[in-house]
Amino acid sequence: MGSSKKDRTPAVNDVKRNVDTVLNSSNSKPFYESSLSSVSSWQFLFATLAVSAAVYYGLQSRDLKAAPEYRRGPNKAYKPPVPNHGPYAPGHAKAYGNIPPLVTPYSRHVPSKKIVPVRRAEDISNENGGWRTASKADWDSHGIKGCDLDEISAENLTPEYFEKEYRFKKPLLIHFPNGADDWTKAELWTLPYLLKTYGKWEVGSGKGVDIVRHGGNGHYKSSFEDYIMSIMEQRDEHREPFYMFDRTFYNQSELPRSMHPPPYLAIHPVHDENIFFLGASMSGVSFHKHADAWNGVVFGWKRWFIYPPTHTPPGGVWPGLNTMEWFHRIYPELSKKEMPMECMQGPGDIVYLPESWYHGTINLGDTIAIGIQKNIGALHMENLTYENNAIEDSKILDSKTKLEKAFKIWTELHEKYPTNTEITNRLGENYASRADIKNAIAVTLEAVERDPYFLVAHVNLGKLYFSAGEADKAEHHFKRAADINPHNSDVCWIYGEFLVFRRRVGDAIWWFEKGAKEHVDKKEFFENLIRQAKELVRLDPELKSIPQERPRMMEHSFSHEQ
Repeated sequence: MGSSKKDRTPAVNDVKRNVDTVLNSSNSKPFYESSLSSVSSWQFLFATLAVSAAVYYGLQSRDLKAAPEYRRGPNKAYKPPVPNHGPYAPGHAKAYGNIPPLVTPYSRHVPSKKIVPVRRAEDISNENGGWRTASKADWDSHGIKGCDLDEISAENLTPEYFEKEYRFKKPLLIHFPNGADDWTKAELWTLPYLLKTYGKWEVGSGKGVDIVRHGGNGHYKSSFEDYIMSIMEQRDEHREPFYMFDRTFYNQSELPRSMHPPPYLAIHPVHDENIFFLGASMSGVSFHKHADAWNGVVFGWKRWFIYPPTHTPPGGVWPGLNTMEWFHRIYPELSKKEMPMECMQGPGDIVYLPESWYHGTINLGDTIAIGIQKNIGALHMENLTYENNAIEDSKILDSKTKLEKAFKIWTELHEKYPTNTEITNRLGENYASRADIKNAIAVTLEAVERDPYFLVAHVNLGKLYFSAGEADKAEHHFKRAADINPHNSDVCWIYGEFLVFRRRVGDAIWWFEKGAKEHVDKKEFFENLIRQAKELVRLDPELKSIPQERPRMMEHSFSHEQ
């Protein structure tokens, strides 16, 4: 990402010579005045960090020939589907906005080793479709009674009333007298049937925040059987399980033919896309928004947290906190005015979500559901958001034109929705992309003043202030981000970068080690950062080659070029 010069990656001998030059010269120029023909240690560090990132991500996304061939159906080897065009096409990386800097890209890696089962087939119950119910502890800690949304029985809801009162206006919980059988065939969603029919099919899963970062896709690939018997049981340090969030499994199964929702929720073959959800208790997805949608639970329970388009959830959207982190770190601190609309959705219920409404979820018990959402926006906010995504994806427009068009969009959105902190933060990023650091700081400060928990905005301010030569203010915001969520991988990475430039390499290594320990999927990358930081100290024990004058190294992070 950004404007790094890939053809100037230095060799170690070049760096050694440069360190000697810096240490032996009393008149060495500040790094931003140095000749392009010389390479300083800070340039070595970030060049090697960039190379490490490129190699790591390349390894993660390569196509392993030794991987087992998971199949989609009888005698048909899986072939990745060709995605539809448009910003919300299935698998689109920017379906929920632009992927932020320093994020692992989407990977088609399928584990080549046999996954050891955690569950046994004989332990699967015949009750509740074979799905496990939530424990009393989970219900006591994460369940609620009641619902802040309007609740209506499908028997009493006409298409005319739905369009008049709810379409694009407010969310709704719909109950069905015969449960899920009123809109699908529930027996096709039972665990024994799915295992027997689709056990060897490939599926995608991931942790809640990573799913949103990858455009609403589970990026970890496995067979359905391996997911059920092993991966579904895995927990991270926050007790969050892997969540199956797949956009192709459902479409290639027989499940779509079983769907018969009410006419006001009719599924359009062109304008709608389908998402299959399956997760254990405490799984879920972090806050995001999209076009008009509805979500139907077949088995299990789902707790919803919902905010209107004008009110970005406190803490911001991805990639700051996953749902469990948000629930335990931010939710208890909210005032009554800041609280979300909440609702418990049970088996057979459908939740309607109007376009652009933010939402996050926590599942209670094994929860299997289907989501149907429009792939195009109908109203002002999503229309412009989709237009921005199309601009970023364009292979025709040059970088300057992209920046100008995107800046115009985010300026218009900010003027229309001044209380939406996600939009405010994106406008700040666009100012930074235009090298207008003064206005970028002013606008991003507006976002954190409105939402003090907005981790991503604090990280952006840290980068901006450091680029402006105000290191103390930069550290204030990096520390604030770390206070909000010390487990966030971007905090471990970017704050560590900052500390290297402040000649506090020992502190930087502590954050890199924390990242390696807490983010197994990024362990290799963080270990590379640790090695490079130690090498820097070995080459220059007093760290005199690291400049202190107005470092500009982080400005590239605001570029959305990939």
